[in-house]
Amino acid sequence: MAADRSLDLGCRPSAFFAAVFADGADAGCNKEGIDAFQKVFVETKETGVWSGEKLTVYYSISDDQSFLFAFDKSDTAFKIDTDFLTKTDLKDLVSGAL
Repeated sequence: MAADRSLDLGCRPSAFFAAVFADGADAGCNKEGIDAFQKVFVETKETGVWSGEKLTVYYSISDDQSFLFAFDKSDTAFKIDTDFLTKTDLKDLVSGAL
């Protein structure tokens, strides 16, 4: 995921997304940003986290669009979005990298 300089997360991206998907605020994270991301990626979606030794992946699944936000141990982020892969497909996609 490329760094978006127009978005002030207020904290590390991995901490921000943990707050978004865990429904809580990390100290220093932008609360308004968390609320906005929760409206888009959490409300009325199936959400959760897949964690392993190498990656933490937050998922947001709906009937028409799904997103994965993944972070490695060095806090490098990447995003996958799809309008055709199922939750099982997405889990299979990242399971070898966890």
